[in-house]
Amino acid sequence: MELIQMNEVLSWTGGTWTGMEKSAGLTGISTDSRTVAPGELFIPLSGENFDGHNYIDTAINKGATGFLSSKPITNGHRDKGGIIVGDTLSAYQEIARGYLKKFRIPVIAVTGSNGKTTTKDLVTRILSEKFKIVKTEKNYNNEVGVPKTVLSIDSSTEALVVELAMRGMGQIRELSRIVEPDIAVITNVGESHIELLGSRDAIASTKGEILEYLNPNGFAILNADDDYYQYMSEKSPAQVISFGIRNKADIMLIKKEDRGLDGYNLIVAIESSIHSFNLPLMGEHNIYNALAGIAVATCLRMSGKEIFNGLESVKPTEKRMEINKTPGGWVVLNDSYNASPQSMGKALEVLRDLPCSGRKIAVLADMLELGDIAPAAHNEIGRKAVECGVNMLFTKGELGSCIAQGAKTAELNGELVHHLADSGAIIEKLRGMVEPGDIILVKGSRRMKMEEIAEALI
Repeated sequence: MELIQMNEVLSWTGGTWTGMEKSAGLTGISTDSRTVAPGELFIPLSGENFDGHNYIDTAINKGATGFLSSKPITNGHRDKGGIIVGDTLSAYQEIARGYLKKFRIPVIAVTGSNGKTTTKDLVTRILSEKFKIVKTEKNYNNEVGVPKTVLSIDSSTEALVVELAMRGMGQIRELSRIVEPDIAVITNVGESHIELLGSRDAIASTKGEILEYLNPNGFAILNADDDYYQYMSEKSPAQVISFGIRNKADIMLIKKEDRGLDGYNLIVAIESSIHSFNLPLMGEHNIYNALAGIAVATCLRMSGKEIFNGLESVKPTEKRMEINKTPGGWVVLNDSYNASPQSMGKALEVLRDLPCSGRKIAVLADMLELGDIAPAAHNEIGRKAVECGVNMLFTKGELGSCIAQGAKTAELNGELVHHLADSGAIIEKLRGMVEPGDIILVKGSRRMKMEEIAEALI
């Protein structure tokens, strides 16, 4: 972060000053009193089970130059650089918004039901061939994480790549207002969060909020094969650049060569020119993600060689179809970060298409936030597993039992379907059965902690 002045914070937040000196410089901003450093502004955030206002004294004692507060400031704090605001989280977001306006750099924002993190990482890797990038790290894709990411840029940053996630209506709008993207990427509209929003139409409306703050002189990167492509195109205030495999698109796959665990060789039409790229990621869904990344790079006038070099050096995002070759001779596909019906189906298709000298084993758990469609969606995944040639199925969780039942209904031998109570039981059972040459897919929603199984097998 570059040095900012307390006066700027006052201007951005519209807060009320209670301290003695308004011209103090701030070297950083912290929302955690445990890590606040001298010269920083402390912003106390509050939640259901915590209140950062209780730690203002701690921050001051550690050398914080100032602090925000949405509560009355005590006499003992009046000369310590306090700013009264209506809501500290909103003020934090306004500070990030104001700070970003100090920089004239392209802002790329990525959202979608599936693939947004991998797409964000693909975009970052490609753009890094030409630009110095700041990107969303870990899961900093929410109302607290996005401001944190924005405030990490400095004068050397040449482009910002942010991921925008949501848990309800209006949240993508809130995040988009902070970053006001020049390029907005919507990977697809699926069924994730349908329990919260009620329908795919509502999910599409929420994902489309990213377009409300899109620079009219920028670009909307949209999936031409998605059911909501036309809806998003009509909503965009900026030029639309499409990507796809089946429908005609500006960035379109012409041909692919499947290289198994090594990914694909892709022949891609970029408007009127043809290019060859190596993508070291498996699955058709990752081809879509790569095409979106190519589209972003094209908007920023990167050369075919720069895009080629960026794609070729891509590595799987953590816990997203990570390939792990084990000393025991089996391969573990760790796709344990999260799951939806769409992404679970795509993962099973990856397993289906891989050459395998042993058995294809799927270890699957609950997909959450699906509401009333949950039992049927899980049952369908069981059927899908059979269609994709799974030789053995392990399931976990209350809804995992529906996956197991779906597989049995689709005529996978009941002796090859194992629904077990917890990860420990699955690990114990699998360790006694797995053999060299087997490929094991591990996937489930984040709260199911399927990485425990993947790590044990690795």
